Amino acid sequence: MKRRTAPLTAEETEALVRYRHDWLDACLKPGPADVSVVARITGAMYEAIGKKPVPVLRLSSPAMVALFIALLRSRAPKALANVRDQLRDQLWGQLRGQLWDQLWGQLGGQLWDQLWGQLWGQLGDQLGD
Repeated sequence: MKRRTAPLTAEETEALVRYRHDWLDACLKPGPADVSVVARITGAMYEAIGKKPVPVLRLSSPAMVALFIALLRSRAPKALANVRDQLRDQLWGQLRGQLWDQLWGQLGGQLWDQLWGQLWGQLGDQLGD
């Protein structure tokens, strides 16, 4: 994105003020939010950044929001530990497999060739004497 260096024109300033006012009016208006509009807009925002849209929850009151947040906080340590353990196990499993394959592929072949070469050389020397 090109960085702007010139100041806003009068028309741009007016449009920006209108835009800000419209959004403040929409966000601060009393009454329940239209969940379908919220879901559509947030879904479009997630898709714009290449992510899968997330579900939109509608809770019945500020008290329910507070209870839901408390529930999430009480469950978060366990959920985070589960995610951490799962990631650790997956990463270790992948790394162990990849490292073993690479090491065995490189060192195993070299060691095998050297050992057989030495054994055949010694055996030939002994049998030749």
